[in-house]
Amino acid sequence: MKQRSFLHILGIDLGGGKGKKTAVATLRVDQRDGGATVVDIAPRGGTLPLYDQTLLELLGAFGDGTLICVDAPLTLPPCLRCQVPVCPGQELCSDSAVVEMRRLTSANAAPGDRDGRRGKPSITPYTQRATEVHLFFERGFNPREALGQGTGPLAARAAPRRDNGAGCRFPVYSDLAATRDLDVVFISVPTPVDRAKQPDLSFIINAAEGLAPHLHAGQLVILEVDTTSPPFNDLRARQALAYATNRKGILDAAYVGFGVVSPAHVNIPTTHPAFTQAPTPHPLHRQEAKQLLAAVSYPA
Repeated sequence: MKQRSFLHILGIDLGGGKGKKTAVATLRVDQRDGGATVVDIAPRGGTLPLYDQTLLELLGAFGDGTLICVDAPLTLPPCLRCQVPVCPGQELCSDSAVVEMRRLTSANAAPGDRDGRRGKPSITPYTQRATEVHLFFERGFNPREALGQGTGPLAARAAPRRDNGAGCRFPVYSDLAATRDLDVVFISVPTPVDRAKQPDLSFIINAAEGLAPHLHAGQLVILEVDTTSPPFNDLRARQALAYATNRKGILDAAYVGFGVVSPAHVNIPTTHPAFTQAPTPHPLHRQEAKQLLAAVSYPA
């Protein structure tokens, strides 16, 4: 194998799924003795956080002679990259990674293991890679799993950045007009709390208003809300959102009237095995929504 030499080393700490805490250390390699010197740390005080677009621009400024090190898994667990149309189950799976994971757990299984007696699976190829299982059993090192224990957002951000920002499977756009070519749009924005401990929903409102001119018939828009902070940590606020949603209007606008509104007011078709009747359907009732929002001290 031909040994490569590098001019720079970039150490990237993603810090989380959004980029607010992302940091990059740039090291310059001395070609004479192979030593490395830290020449820059970003972001500096007073500069913008390294969100995805800014991070990609920073990476793109370096050439081929750059080694990029990221604190996140760059490969997905077997189940997430599987192309088999019908899953045979992990015990019958023939994927080489899953076979190796089964071998490792079987060779190291303790007699009378409590988890085994309780039926707990020995491996989880939908969150684990063979790497994690090997390190645990063969080296006694228990790393965080690829899509478990809070590493999922890091893996999701890191995967499309394998090639220094080139050829990303999930390109980053700054113009909402790009959503015109998408079939599904997820709105996932923060709802920060101000000094008076009141939730700021302007991010959600601005995102919705910015997307509105670019929506087209047949497009699915999903709004994700944070149920751990105000106002949506309160059940009444979530009920207000349900009462304020005009499902028939959405059906007419997005699907040109085709289809029917689920009588259960859930997003799962009645013919799907996972369908369950909602205990309390929430038909369109704007006045009820306003009263619930007032009850949680949020202006309707």
